[in-house]
Amino acid sequence: MDDPTVAPELQNLPGMELTTAGAAKIAGLTQLVGPTGFNITLPWKAGNILLGGAGRDLIEGKGGDDLIDGDRWLDVQLIATLNDGTVKAVWDPRDLIDDVFADPQRLNPGNIQIQRTIRVGAPAIDTAVFSGNRGE
Repeated sequence: MDDPTVAPELQNLPGMELTTAGAAKIAGLTQLVGPTGFNITLPWKAGNILLGGAGRDLIEGKGGDDLIDGDRWLDVQLIATLNDGTVKAVWDPRDLIDDVFADPQRLNPGNIQIQRTIRVGAPAIDTAVFSGNRGE
């Protein structure tokens, strides 16, 4: 699925396209790019997905057909299942050190998963700046 309007260096990098399987790895991304969101067809490699977050954002799209949403953000957490079955969600891996090195050990490092989620922040006035020509 090559787009003749996109620079060749953006299209010809192997493995750089967003596939259905890739989008499924991030909760909420399939909905963001689907019919109720940006409405693109996967696989897609025509640009970047640029997300903002809380507050007012100034987001600059460069080359390609970038998808910009200033109110959404990518939340990445570590989900640790402790030996007693307790589930602990943290943003900083240092928060798991005491559990891994406790005696007896409370957390096997093999029981740590990465959770990626697209979150929606409060609506704000966001500004998108494009570096290309008006017709691009």
